[in-house]
Amino acid sequence: MMKQRVKKMLCAFAVGACVCGTTLPAQAGRIHFSITVPGDTVSMREEKDNSTQSFKVEGTEFHQNAVLSCESIKLNNDAIRTGVVGISPNDSVKTSRYNSTVKNGQLFYMATSAQVSGLHVCGYYTP
Repeated sequence: MMKQRVKKMLCAFAVGACVCGTTLPAQAGRIHFSITVPGDTVSMREEKDNSTQSFKVEGTEFHQNAVLSCESIKLNNDAIRTGVVGISPNDSVKTSRYNSTVKNGQLFYMATSAQVSGLHVCGYYTP
């Protein structure tokens, strides 16, 4: 009886995992970031998966009313980068063009800075 109950629970869990896994859209090239200034001011690296010549940053949580300055930089070649854009609670989505042609498959990261200490921002970065 106990074995049957465990089997049913495992089956329900497996079905739930399959349903959740198939309903979440893939967001390759778009990653979540959690930035704190000073301290952790660089996002994880991410692969470019589109042909646009710009990056996008979207702030979803701001723990202060301040501006986070952001730029996208190519890994292993910091001469290839975008212009700096500032996001804030009232202006939370920005884009900026790269200063050179970029291609799919190249790795990028987002570097940030702020004029205030203790600024914490979460959001999404698309190289």
